Amino acid sequence: MKVQKRGDGFELSSPGGTFVLTRQAFEDLFYAIPLNSTALYRLLTDQIPGNDGERERMVRILGCCSDMDAELMDLQKQIGSFKLE
Repeated sequence: MKVQKRGDGFELSSPGGTFVLTRQAFEDLFYAIPLNSTALYRLLTDQIPGNDGERERMVRILGCCSDMDAELMDLQKQIGSFKLE
């Protein structure tokens, strides 16, 4: 998975697709880390998506990970590397 800044928001991408995070959603993730992988997964699938369609897309994006724990730990490192202004 990869996180990139896109305009005023951020984009989470994997072979399963992309998910655009608003600045507020990204800040929620930024200030929540570090988390264990289960808590991060729940945050990404239960709190960040705004509706069922977004939730399904996020689950599909995360479902493409071959090693979920390692991918989520790497995702936390990527999120933590950004500087919020």
